[in-house]
Amino acid sequence: MIQSMNNSLSTSYAQLASAFIAAFLCSSCATAQVDATEAVYKKALDFTVEIKTSTLTPFSGDSAGTSRGAGFVIDKSRGWVLTNAHVVSRSPSRVEVSVRNGDFVLANKLYVDPYLDLALLEVGASVQSANNVSDAPLWCGDLPSVGHPVGAFGHPLGFKYTGTKGIISGVSNRHESELLQTDAPINPGNSGGPLLNRDGQVIGIVTGLVNPTEQNFFIGIGFAVTITAKGDCEVLYWAMDSERIRAEGCPHPIHDFYGSGLITLIAERLNALGAAKGT
Repeated sequence: MIQSMNNSLSTSYAQLASAFIAAFLCSSCATAQVDATEAVYKKALDFTVEIKTSTLTPFSGDSAGTSRGAGFVIDKSRGWVLTNAHVVSRSPSRVEVSVRNGDFVLANKLYVDPYLDLALLEVGASVQSANNVSDAPLWCGDLPSVGHPVGAFGHPLGFKYTGTKGIISGVSNRHESELLQTDAPINPGNSGGPLLNRDGQVIGIVTGLVNPTEQNFFIGIGFAVTITAKGDCEVLYWAMDSERIRAEGCPHPIHDFYGSGLITLIAERLNALGAAKGT
């Protein structure tokens, strides 16, 4: 009888000890996950920028007025910032960029692609000389699977440098190009900002949201242009390594007044990638 009670007590103590250990380990894991998430957003502060665009005479499809969005630094040495085409307008416009704790400075449009909703800006010294600025790490691998945790970072509704999180909820071809679908909260002011994976790498450029009421606020379905779509990563890294960026004229009428020649080079590179892949 006494031996049986001792055995029962030993078993209870062992179960209690196991429960305490499990709880401690779970707490440690949760703390590690929180620390990792905080590190992702802390790092994003160093490459995310704020963009202000003023358009006086818009092309068809654009709007006159001043709008704001986000972007991120992809080449500090050149002062290059990546964002959405709709953030900077495909029309002639005044685009200004601000890094964290910095003033707005005038930016040059190097490349604007309304089809991919992609734009490349040249900001110059304010990015090149800033101590609190670094290049965004780009994820150039396969598309993330449904359920992959992600975070959006930008300036939703004017709340600067705000992070939200969710998952990849799908991949959509609804809007004529391959888009990542996410339930991470996205609102006006997020456009052009990074969509980050759990390692803090940019996997997409936040581009918009869907609301069946046509009101411009988030109800759970947002989209991001994929960094990997159509070889974007290869194109960007190739362009960053090219010494020919300003060597050729722009054949596309939308881009004639930019005069950078980057669209010619990117088009050539896309064609080469397509030929290599047999597409």
